[in-house]
Amino acid sequence: MNTNEEREYKNDSKSILLMVLGVAILVVAVIGVSFAAFAASKATSNVNTLTTGAISMAFQDTTYIDIHNAMPISDKEGMALTGDYNTMKFTVSANVSGSTTIDYVISAVDVTDQNGNKIPEKYLKIYMTGEGSIISTPKLYSDLENVQHEDQVDKVLAHSSFVTTASSAQEYKKDYELKMWIDEKAVIGKDPMTFKIRVRLDAEQK
Repeated sequence: MNTNEEREYKNDSKSILLMVLGVAILVVAVIGVSFAAFAASKATSNVNTLTTGAISMAFQDTTYIDIHNAMPISDKEGMALTGDYNTMKFTVSANVSGSTTIDYVISAVDVTDQNGNKIPEKYLKIYMTGEGSIISTPKLYSDLENVQHEDQVDKVLAHSSFVTTASSAQEYKKDYELKMWIDEKAVIGKDPMTFKIRVRLDAEQK
């Protein structure tokens, strides 16, 4: 075997070795990654697949809450709010087969236009119901638990889980409603103020 043939043989061997290692690393990464679902922004629902099924979030009317040029109101008025953009209804569902537990967290993502006159978080209140009960009584948005997502800090709205035991695929659902308003104790000026949020779903299969 001449020198050129030896070089070609070594290069081919290196290429094959690198390809094998690459595939092995990819397989390990896929197996080791914990399941996460992200539902927000433009789509009305977003589905991520598990080894045993899928979990998703679907919105009934609107995909966000947008408080714009609103006046402060009482908690009683806030809890009675209806209509688009100050209330949001959505469903978290899982289509799963087998015995497993899927823990998930719903969080609020601040997507307010940074160039606008933003309402301070301490002036905002949220109220959330779901799973047939009150999840959060009227509470200041600023008092919600922080959670880090990529390069921003979001607010935790709810923790829950699906516990499944069926051998065949079944759909599990939980309905939620979120309302947001300006606290009656807030002091705001005459200029229009705004605050906009979307919701995010993160889930982990155990």
